[in-house]
Amino acid sequence: MYRVIIFVSDHIQRMASGQSNYEHKLFACGFNGFGQLPLQDKKLKSSRQVTYPEMCMYPPVNGRLSTFLAVGWSQCILKNKGKNICCHGFSSGSSNSMTVWETDDEVENVHCFDCTCFAIPSSCSGLLIPEQHNQLGDVRVHAEGGKEGPRITRLDSEENRLLVLTDNQGLGTIEMPKEGGSYLYKPLVTGHHVKSFSCGKEHTLILTSQGDVFSMGSGSRGQLGHGTVEDRLHASAVIESIAAVPMVNISAGGWHSAAVSEYGDLYIWGWNESGQLGFPMVEKHTRHRDTPREVTPTEEGKTSANGETPEASSQDSRGDHQIPEDSNQPVTFLTSPHILDMAPPKEIAIQSVSCGSRHTAAVTRGGHLYTWGYGRWGQLAHGNEWTLDTPKEVKGLGGHIADVYCREWNTFILTREQIT
Repeated sequence: MYRVIIFVSDHIQRMASGQSNYEHKLFACGFNGFGQLPLQDKKLKSSRQVTYPEMCMYPPVNGRLSTFLAVGWSQCILKNKGKNICCHGFSSGSSNSMTVWETDDEVENVHCFDCTCFAIPSSCSGLLIPEQHNQLGDVRVHAEGGKEGPRITRLDSEENRLLVLTDNQGLGTIEMPKEGGSYLYKPLVTGHHVKSFSCGKEHTLILTSQGDVFSMGSGSRGQLGHGTVEDRLHASAVIESIAAVPMVNISAGGWHSAAVSEYGDLYIWGWNESGQLGFPMVEKHTRHRDTPREVTPTEEGKTSANGETPEASSQDSRGDHQIPEDSNQPVTFLTSPHILDMAPPKEIAIQSVSCGSRHTAAVTRGGHLYTWGYGRWGQLAHGNEWTLDTPKEVKGLGGHIADVYCREWNTFILTREQIT
């Protein structure tokens, strides 16, 4: 059992950039049923939902939120200052716990897969995983044939597999070791220079250095973007309909996908059950069927949502998978990318996008944040539980929105404000 160390860090980080100083702050909102949100206000620790962004107790570190932050259904893992990694939520058999792991090396990326923390060390080619005495220990990753595996630079995962980006711009999977075995790297995508990738529940998006977007995995709700609902389980394929437009940012949600072009257009496709595509949804829910259930300690933090896997319905079988001529008609799902007009009649250029299980958030080039989709747990950051099928700007945070990161039913927001 881990020894728990509790401390509160200064929540502000000041960075020098030329002659300017910036104040960075990290905020979080959404589902908090296991006490997984690392909030500064201790009064909110027992709140099952946080409907408006609240300041976190840790200072943001350099890099995008997705590199130093890992969020699951019942846990939140953050890279802290120095060589500490902090885990909040369900840990050691109980909720509202906090565990701190120390490392002997700087950490470049953290991720949570199968209720285990994985981290990438800066000075070796293996991975770091929790060991006894609050330490993260180094484990080696081998390639097939017993050779040393490549250096890993980025982690993400679908529901049942852990994917990694390597320093030679390759994408592969890590097979968990059997008893007495080692972690095994297997190439997944070859022949392309992979710039980044993003995993949903059952599918993965891949962005190449040329700006092409590939996809693979389950296509049950059009989330692969190939114009069908067919699966592509063993090989990725380029999304032809946007191949002529260079993309700079991608994100895979539960069963939907999004990409941002170099011109600032937001392309989106997949399932629209909760309005997460930003188009009219079939039915506005007041209570969603995938409400989280309580988890017993014997489940060791492995939590899932009732009905989380979408089931076919008569609505889906009608084939409502293209934008109707009447823009007010509901859309069940889109099987190919469509441009989302964020705030007509204004033209808004998008900087980045992030998808949660059934909600979406986008940061504009002007530093504004828009959210839409499933809002039952306050993950849309508007101070309520409303589900929205139209993008709405998040107000009141102050400062410039520098980044946003969505996972499951949570949203994390990084702000930046110049100080003199």
